[in-house]
Amino acid sequence: MRLRTLLILSSAGAALPPLLLLGYAATEVATRAITDKVVELHAQRADNLASFADGWFTGRAHAVALLREAFPIENLSHEGQVGFERLVYNQLPEVNVVSLVTRQGADVAPSQRVRPGSPVPPGHQAVDEQRFSAFRSRLPLAGLADDEIVVGAPYLPVGASFPVAPVVFSGVGEDAPVLAVELSLEPLVERMDLLSTDTTELAMLDAQGLPFAGVGDRLVQPEHFLWFLDSVPSAELRYDLADGEEVLAAFSRVDGTGWLAVVAEPYDVATAPGQDIRWRASWFGLVAMALASVMGLHFAGKIHRPVVQLRDAARDVGEGALGREVEPDPIGELEDLGRAFNTMSQQLARDAAHIRDQQQEIQAFNVELQERVEARTQELSEAQDQLVESGRLAAVAELGAGLAHELNNPLAGILGLTQLLAQRHAGTSDAEMLGAIEQQTRRCAEIVASLLAFTREGVDRGELLEVDLDTLTADVVALVRPSFELKEIELRHAPSGRSLLVRADPTTLGRALAQLLTSLRALLAPGGVLSLHGDIQGQEICIDLRLSGIKPGKDDTKRDDWFASGMSLWVARRILAEHGGRLREPDGSPGSTYQLALPKA
Repeated sequence: MRLRTLLILSSAGAALPPLLLLGYAATEVATRAITDKVVELHAQRADNLASFADGWFTGRAHAVALLREAFPIENLSHEGQVGFERLVYNQLPEVNVVSLVTRQGADVAPSQRVRPGSPVPPGHQAVDEQRFSAFRSRLPLAGLADDEIVVGAPYLPVGASFPVAPVVFSGVGEDAPVLAVELSLEPLVERMDLLSTDTTELAMLDAQGLPFAGVGDRLVQPEHFLWFLDSVPSAELRYDLADGEEVLAAFSRVDGTGWLAVVAEPYDVATAPGQDIRWRASWFGLVAMALASVMGLHFAGKIHRPVVQLRDAARDVGEGALGREVEPDPIGELEDLGRAFNTMSQQLARDAAHIRDQQQEIQAFNVELQERVEARTQELSEAQDQLVESGRLAAVAELGAGLAHELNNPLAGILGLTQLLAQRHAGTSDAEMLGAIEQQTRRCAEIVASLLAFTREGVDRGELLEVDLDTLTADVVALVRPSFELKEIELRHAPSGRSLLVRADPTTLGRALAQLLTSLRALLAPGGVLSLHGDIQGQEICIDLRLSGIKPGKDDTKRDDWFASGMSLWVARRILAEHGGRLREPDGSPGSTYQLALPKA
């Protein structure tokens, strides 16, 4: 059978999409109808709660108003006013506090309430001083008109289980006493519990949009109802929570208080029946599609196996399995396609083998070339470092030569004058001071002579011998340790236990090491430590000088302290350079570790 015939048979399934589209439209209509019904039920529940709150509050307010009309409190005596407060308290179990106050908030008579620890009448609640103060501070007395009932903002007292609302009843005239009561909203909360379900939340919002009672605290978000506080009596709305969950809500206004009764439910829960219809319709659609597809499966199988085989083989070839072949299908065009694929795969395998051989040759050549370049680069870098170091030492030597020649004559004059004065003042108190001047002048002359010696073409040194650098370091450490101890600095030397032989003039090299230690001593504060340790690194003998407790601030190796020899670090570098060695500093600046390196003997 040809491929064209199979394609014609499989196209019969094109009749299924219209059927599915029709089913989808029907389910959407049903879902919309169910959603509208759920919204209507939420609105009815909100209206029910608002009507209950309005009726309950109106009844309590009317009862208090009747009592006030029956007993004109402005004409009662002080005892009569106290008795009126007690009458209101006993007649209404929802009232926890009764007060008679002026419009400025002053007491007209002692308030009626039960304090904690006293027997509480049925239905009432004990009111402590903190709760009583909160009640009095929340009375809505500002702008109170004659013969008016005003409800304050509801709130939950500290330690109470139910919210309360402060309510005031004004009389006629500025001096007429104002009746104020704390009205418990427990019946309203119980009604909310009765109307709530496992999936819904109910809440009461005050005139400012703040919640004061509710069942659940996740779905009702007051900010979505602020636009409706002053104008809309009831409405339905949808909004999203912070976590992306959609909420379906309805509200209704409570007349006379400005409160809003709100009912909210997750949108997915509210529309679950519609979703169930959609899933059922989808299931029936899938069953119909499965039944309609049974006829096409037989014909589709004819082309499915070879196409899948070609797909898998092409994927393997793309991943590197060149030479992969497929079994040609006996169906006309598919058989030709399978044979063409096998030919292509074999040719790709031969080309890949040829390219792989060439890549290996190129890679071997690149590795060899890279090694040559790195070796040559290392040689050039070392040569450049030696040139820079030689140039720097030559510049220092030239400067030192001029300085030494210029200082020799003044030093000779100072020395001669000092000796002459010493002879004239022999035996006097100045003789000791002149002797000290002569000693320091001779020291300066020695330093200048040493400096002049380093300006010659080479360092004056004796015969080069094989010297154990570890032993030489131990001798120098023993020589300079007293000056370190005088500075309260610890000098440590850890022998390596190995033979660290170098070719050097021990006297000159020892002087360089002593100068280096003295210069590094200036970096350390009292209590610091300078540790020395030698080792073999390749073709070099190295001494690591590790500093601990460095002074904060600038680099003190640029100047010597009172006990230094006066030649600074450049003398040590020059001597090391004459021996074929060098001094390494961390990052080119003073740091924690210096290293002295010399060629191995």
